[in-house]
Amino acid sequence: MNVKAAEDPTEALQALWPRLQALAVEPVRDEADFVERRAFQSTAFCAQYAVRLLKLNPNDVIPGWDEHFVALVRENSRASNALEKSKSVEGQLERKRLEYALANQPWCSLRLMWRSGLLVLRCRSRQPNRPRRNLPSTFG
Repeated sequence: MNVKAAEDPTEALQALWPRLQALAVEPVRDEADFVERRAFQSTAFCAQYAVRLLKLNPNDVIPGWDEHFVALVRENSRASNALEKSKSVEGQLERKRLEYALANQPWCSLRLMWRSGLLVLRCRSRQPNRPRRNLPSTFG
């Protein structure tokens, strides 16, 4: 069922439920995914609010709604904070600081790559017997 075709808020909630289940368990992949998730969060919030205006609890209409919605909001907030930090001067300084710190280590060569708006650090060993290490990024 389509959300626009729903005749009452409980039907809209039921139409949104499969997508909410899918989005709540997966992390934000890139900036386009983040925009889509924020739009879905807004739609789901409006449907949830309409159900509450009927003096119903969304969790009573669809068991598990509250947990999934909270998980979606938390993941969207985490991604928003990471995106804001990566775009700020503080985030740029942190990337440079990390780049310089890792560049001074003699056992690896550093490769910085941007993938889907997130910084990926890859460390390649200069010695053939040392394994390659992927270093964690502070931005996601």
